[in-house]
Amino acid sequence: MFFLCFVRLQRALLGFARDIRGLLSSCITKPSYMLVFDWLFNEKTALLIRGVELWHDEPKVAIPCIKCMCEFVYSRNSRLSFGPSSPNGILLFKETSALLTTYGNALLGHPQQPADSVYSHKYKGIVACFNTLKMCLSGEYVNFGVFKLYGDDCLENVMTMFFEMVDSIPLDDMNDYPKLSKAYYSVMLYITKDHSAHFSSLSSNSFRFMLLTLQQGVRSVLSTISINSCTALDSLLSFVHTKYHITVSHECISIRKTLIHFVVVFLCVCVCAV
Repeated sequence: MFFLCFVRLQRALLGFARDIRGLLSSCITKPSYMLVFDWLFNEKTALLIRGVELWHDEPKVAIPCIKCMCEFVYSRNSRLSFGPSSPNGILLFKETSALLTTYGNALLGHPQQPADSVYSHKYKGIVACFNTLKMCLSGEYVNFGVFKLYGDDCLENVMTMFFEMVDSIPLDDMNDYPKLSKAYYSVMLYITKDHSAHFSSLSSNSFRFMLLTLQQGVRSVLSTISINSCTALDSLLSFVHTKYHITVSHECISIRKTLIHFVVVFLCVCVCAV
């Protein structure tokens, strides 16, 4: 009896996530989107977070919940343009951060998956998380400086989760799965553009691994990936130059520790790209 109720709850949540995602994808104007937003946020988005928390090990349930949130935070046709006095953009990102960190912590705690199921049970969820994060960072409806100003760690948490997810992916797998590589290089474009300071908290090995992935991206035969990788490298170099020569800050001190690794790998990228 309990098992039947459990299965019914899963099916109900799955149907809810898919139906809401379809409804949101059809809202291409701001008025229609805001009608759904006012109805959905934030009591019903809490269902998605709770569902991911309970069934993180069930990809058929967890991934549709993440994809639903991805569509919710997608500023299609600039439909997410809140007023200057509205906190909705900030609150929406906080909900998204809670969902991604909840799923990420649970996913990284899973035992190593066999090769034949690693995509369906791990990488597919990571792709959905990368796409959702990209939608938030590229939507231009969140003032991310507010979080650091008022001591809110939701941005820091989701960035930490992103880097931990990347560290859990072998370099070969990053390029062997097209959807994974496309999602990764797309979100890296926006992280390096406006959030390069977060790289200063990485260890030397993690930072070097990020640069190795960009090196592979520069050499990719897919123009989208190679362009995103080159742009990301340019953003990182600009950040290092600015912090190293103009300001003295915590980010500057931290990133100097990995500057040598950065220069070595960047020169390798230049040599390989010629």
